[in-house]
Amino acid sequence: MKYEELSKRQKEILEKSGWYEGRDIEIEEEVRLLEERGFEVSEKVKEYLREFNGIYMEVRRGIGGERIYIDKHYIDVEDAMGDAADRDMVTIYEEMVREKLVSVGGMDNDHLILMISETGKVYCSMGKLGNDIWEGIDVILHSRKRKIEDWDELYEKGEIEDPFND
Repeated sequence: MKYEELSKRQKEILEKSGWYEGRDIEIEEEVRLLEERGFEVSEKVKEYLREFNGIYMEVRRGIGGERIYIDKHYIDVEDAMGDAADRDMVTIYEEMVREKLVSVGGMDNDHLILMISETGKVYCSMGKLGNDIWEGIDVILHSRKRKIEDWDELYEKGEIEDPFND
């Protein structure tokens, strides 16, 4: 998937969050922090971080009448390390997906851990968001075409090991 395939609303949210085409920020400190925590940072993860680290996205939704609900999502290594970036927790997901993962942010008001695999797939603590960062962003920003593939679905398709080790 590519940026051009996002909806107009999704593009507006992403751009309002500080993303722009050609974004290429310094990430040496973030890589050091991840490596200190025991994460292996692949070139694909570095590529995504250069473009997306420090991005905070807010999705506003009306719920009945005039009430507004705001889903907050972010890709920010420093904040991820301060929150739920427990290396042991990520190891559990690595065993299921059979790839190294890096915790890079949070979703749904920090209820979910956001992770990127060494090959660039995007996961959260509920399942897989996409095969690349753009599919992940599409799901994060409430896609009408995609949804999170939960761990059971991924197991049934043979993409992951048994999530419950039954």
